[in-house]
Amino acid sequence: MYKPLSSLCLAGLIAGCSSTTPDNRLEVRNVRAITEYQLANNNFVGCNSVEGASGPAATQTQVRVTVEARGALSALEVRLEGETNGVRDENFSIKVDSTNTDNFRAYGNNTYAVVFTADSSTSGGMLPASVPPVGIQAITPTPVVRNIKRVTVEPANQVNGNGRFTARVHGYSDQGSRTLTEAISTINIPVYSVCTLVGPNPDTGVNLLDYPAS
Repeated sequence: MYKPLSSLCLAGLIAGCSSTTPDNRLEVRNVRAITEYQLANNNFVGCNSVEGASGPAATQTQVRVTVEARGALSALEVRLEGETNGVRDENFSIKVDSTNTDNFRAYGNNTYAVVFTADSSTSGGMLPASVPPVGIQAITPTPVVRNIKRVTVEPANQVNGNGRFTARVHGYSDQGSRTLTEAISTINIPVYSVCTLVGPNPDTGVNLLDYPAS
């Protein structure tokens, strides 16, 4: 179900559509993805459903994508790409302007991050299990960023046996042009059909945007 990425102009998030002309003056690299769900070994996971959670959070996974950028950065375009045995699924994508302080963070040292919510209830399943048709409703572009929580998982519940997702990023320069090449995270996030919150107080007290960026 591979399909080409198109820029998303989300109302209230982006002031118009930017040019997709490649820009060699800007470089984006060192892409790293984490989620709001963390195992005891400090690895992060994506969850289709969360036992112990209530309301919308029971089917949501907030994702933070961090990058290093060289040059004048005005926006980041991120897509999560699910993969199982080489079969790719690209149902989650978003473009975030650097002026959107709700879910864009500049850490200094040319390091930046965006946070968004991937909702399995609107996409037909969290990557890599999601199925078309999907649309912008699969992402909450300006979420209330949550704290990281401890969960447990069962190996048998990993989607499709070894399902996971990676983050792929383009940057946009101050002239509105997109980077020539796409940067890809080197660490995949495994996805589970069920995750379970740990004990009566799984909240680590660390906001997803405040987790160390390096």
